[in-house]
Amino acid sequence: MDSATGKVVVCFHALIELLAKDAATIFDALSNEITEVSGLPFPKWASTGYDGASVMTGELSGVGVRLCKRQPYAVNHHDVAHKLNLAASDVCSARAQFVFVFHV
Repeated sequence: MDSATGKVVVCFHALIELLAKDAATIFDALSNEITEVSGLPFPKWASTGYDGASVMTGELSGVGVRLCKRQPYAVNHHDVAHKLNLAASDVCSARAQFVFVFHV
C-alpha cells in the first residue's frame, strides 16, 4: 500500500533466472527478489498471481502454500491476464478471422 495515497500498489518485479523448477527454489528466489532486492518486507506482501502450474498452486507444498506459511493473510490467485490470454488463444483457434486481429 502506498503510504501517501493509501492505495494498493500492484507491480511487476522482475524476471528471475532459476536454478531449478521446484516450489522451494522458486519460492526462495521470489522471496529474495521481493524482500532483498525490492525491499518489500513479508508483512506487506499480500498477493501473488500465478499461471496455474501445479508447482505454483500445489495444495501441499506449492509456492502459494509456502507464501501463506510466511504471510498467513496473503491471497494467491490464478492470474487474470494469463486467463485472458488463454481465452483469447482458444477463441482464435476456433475462429480464423480473429487470428488476423490479435496476431496470434
